[in-house]
Amino acid sequence: MICQTHHRLLFSQHSLFFIVLWSLLAPVIACAELFVASASPPKGFELLTEPWQTMVDVYYGSRYLVAAHATIYPDAIEFSDPAAIAKAVPHVLNPVAVAAALTGRINSHTGQVCQNGQPAMAGEQSCGWIHPVIAGVIFDEQRFRATVFVAPEYLEQSALNRQRYLSPPTSMEPGFIQRLSLSSSGVWSEGSHTVLYGQTYLSKGADDIEASWDVAEGYGVHLSSLYIDREYEGIDLRGGYQRTAGFGYSFTPDQPIIGVHLGTSENTYLDLIQMRSTPLDVFLPSRGRVEIFKDGLLLQAWMLDAGSHPLNTSRFPSGAYEITIKILGEGNQLISEETRFFVNQARLPPSGFPLWFVEGGRVTKESQRGIKPELSDFWLLRGGYTQRLGNRWGSVLAAAATQQAGLVETGILWVSQYLNLSPSFLLSNRGDKGYRIDGQLTGTNFFINANYRKLTIHHKPEPVLFGSNTESFSTSANTRLWNGVLQYRYLRIGNTSLSGKLEHQPEQHTVSYSRTLLQDRSFQLEGRIEAMIVADDRRLFGGLNFRLRNDRFQQAFIAQVSRQDSGGSDRETSAKGSYDISFNEIKTGDGRLSGHGWGSVEKEQWGTGGTLNYMSMQGSINGSVSYSKSTRSSNEYAAKSWAVGAVTNLSYKDGHIIFGGDFAANSMLVVQVNDAPKSSEFQVLVNDQVRGRARGGLASIIPLAPFQSYRIRLQAVGTGLFNYDDNEREVTLYPGNVVLQSFSAHPVKLVFGQLLDKSEQPWAGVSVCGGDNCVVTDDFGIYQLEIPANKEQLSFKQGKQVVGIVNLDYVVETNKNEILRPIVNLGSTQLNAVRSINKNEGVSLGTLVEESQLPVPDNRKTSEKTPKDQKCHSIRPLELYVCAHHPAVTYSLFPGKTFWKCAGIRCSSQQ
Repeated sequence: MICQTHHRLLFSQHSLFFIVLWSLLAPVIACAELFVASASPPKGFELLTEPWQTMVDVYYGSRYLVAAHATIYPDAIEFSDPAAIAKAVPHVLNPVAVAAALTGRINSHTGQVCQNGQPAMAGEQSCGWIHPVIAGVIFDEQRFRATVFVAPEYLEQSALNRQRYLSPPTSMEPGFIQRLSLSSSGVWSEGSHTVLYGQTYLSKGADDIEASWDVAEGYGVHLSSLYIDREYEGIDLRGGYQRTAGFGYSFTPDQPIIGVHLGTSENTYLDLIQMRSTPLDVFLPSRGRVEIFKDGLLLQAWMLDAGSHPLNTSRFPSGAYEITIKILGEGNQLISEETRFFVNQARLPPSGFPLWFVEGGRVTKESQRGIKPELSDFWLLRGGYTQRLGNRWGSVLAAAATQQAGLVETGILWVSQYLNLSPSFLLSNRGDKGYRIDGQLTGTNFFINANYRKLTIHHKPEPVLFGSNTESFSTSANTRLWNGVLQYRYLRIGNTSLSGKLEHQPEQHTVSYSRTLLQDRSFQLEGRIEAMIVADDRRLFGGLNFRLRNDRFQQAFIAQVSRQDSGGSDRETSAKGSYDISFNEIKTGDGRLSGHGWGSVEKEQWGTGGTLNYMSMQGSINGSVSYSKSTRSSNEYAAKSWAVGAVTNLSYKDGHIIFGGDFAANSMLVVQVNDAPKSSEFQVLVNDQVRGRARGGLASIIPLAPFQSYRIRLQAVGTGLFNYDDNEREVTLYPGNVVLQSFSAHPVKLVFGQLLDKSEQPWAGVSVCGGDNCVVTDDFGIYQLEIPANKEQLSFKQGKQVVGIVNLDYVVETNKNEILRPIVNLGSTQLNAVRSINKNEGVSLGTLVEESQLPVPDNRKTSEKTPKDQKCHSIRPLELYVCAHHPAVTYSLFPGKTFWKCAGIRCSSQQ
């Protein structure tokens, strides 16, 4: 707007200032009349404030929901169908309430739109966020985009794991597992002790029969348990000859019984670890990242969609501590940050999942040998119940009774960031009393642990309900001092005999200090001082430990000085030097070998020894030998000792007895690779970790823990090429299960080369086939395909017409188990087009390869001249050669050498 002012100019000197001032202000004063405040738009601008209708894109977080018809106002928006929008928002608890909040003319919050690429953030300078009571939107007029926000109270929580229990067993077929472990040790001149331990499983699905037995030298066969067990979907039921297994007892030992056990099963709950920790829930208004920190270090991070989410804390360290929760947007901007107290305590019962058990039966005698259990005069009934009562504490109640006596024990567990306490109290019907308290105190640079338990027995001890250990006190403490660790330990134990007399063992005090003096990637020097007092016996140790390490070996040189004072004049000071070397696992054949050796020298005494451990698919074995000699007058000896241990497993599947596994197995996976030569080897990956190896045509045992689901797949190793199924399979195992997974692995050859026509130009569009596998040459005549290893020919076709056949039988198998050459490079192959071929006349064309790539087959003859008994024309090197009426090939590879298989038929050279 331009406003003009006409005024009379006065050129008086005194009024010059007023003239200038009036010249400047007069236009403004005249124009001010045009800008009068008004509630209505200026004339000509009415359309800008009138409502208008359009289609807008509706988003929730960063997720597109629907396209909705809406009426737009200067500061509001009205949706035509808010119910459809509420229905499209995921995880809404009350769609009716959300739809009502989006009904009518609602605030569009256009002032919250982030400008100029500014990322959305929370706080005082927030943009892109609103916090509605129920639901609301931010409407961006420039992008025709409406973003919906819903209050956390109106959203359901995303489930961590919708499957509560472990999946049913993969196999319902009967399974058999026999675990065997052998232990033997002795001295060459004094005899030995040998025991064979066995664990037998017979299973069908989730039901199994378990038996534990041993055969000891000089003692015969001993059966220690035999029972039937079903542990499925949170319930454990077993009956037979077993050992009691409960919780909540501080003074009552487990007993062997012939009876029944019924209780909750922690093994079959998938989210048990999650239930033992403090629930952590977060709300994200849009897709973003959640980070959890402990002591400034990142514990775990998640990328989550908008909404309310519980966090999986199963990987968090155990204990009670403060954590920091950060929620960041997709642009890495901080949305919120808060600090919470977190508890992950295995001793606490799971949240919302109380544990209970009841068991009872006839007690058997511990000392009996043989297969048949020897019954005692006692019947035993036990039961317990534990529940979490809050975020930081839980309670436990346990009871036990025989015909003569009964007891009740109750306790609590309270955890905090720095202090954990667990007191319990016991009372019997005979007036026996007991109490126990455990405590742990954790500071910035120290840790203190203490345990005290005392049982007061007023009558003759009940051996089934009470053990002999009736009083004990132990404590330990450690702290960091001068870049080292200072430790103190104390132990006192009191036992009550069957007569009721309390006898204390000598108190033990131990103080030690260790510190790393020098350290590098390849070496470490550590110093240690330790003092121990047991009654009148006082000992002081001091030493240096120098360790060298590399990728294969670790060596240690130890120098130690000790002084012993047993009271009176019995004092002794000695010095000792020792050396220890160990080597990491070395692959040897089918197994892995590891071991270590040692030697020590001190005054009038020396010794040396070593250990070897071998683990393979068939089992594991370890052996140790040592030689010690002393020339002391008070203790002179020369001893050669040894120890041997072995572990393997037996199983029966599909009419075959299988043995193997490098550690004892409660359940196992049997992997069999069919159609592959015996020399082929495959890695068995379990949950993406190598857990064993399988060979072609052989069944391999992979021992795995029960009550878990595993992801199984194969991975070929070595130089062979195979066509096999490498997809993951899921297997769920219960005790005693033997699951067979069969894979087919067909050996293949990789053939590649270039096809040329008669003019030595790349021949495109020709089908190259080996068996059922075909490819088409590209514009450069290049092809590559996999064919079965037993296929010896490639056929070249143009349309339906065969234009050539190339023999590959020079790639031979040296034996049944080994493919000589899985990769065939045919180089550039020149073919002459053949217009017609009938079934009585075949055409075989040679291949152009390098001399070094072709071994001379045994069934071929070589000659520098064409033999007279076969009418084969001599040909020039590197030319094609055809034998009529026979699909055989003559190879002409290099000057003066001809390989043929014409069998007396007429041959001709193809120019």
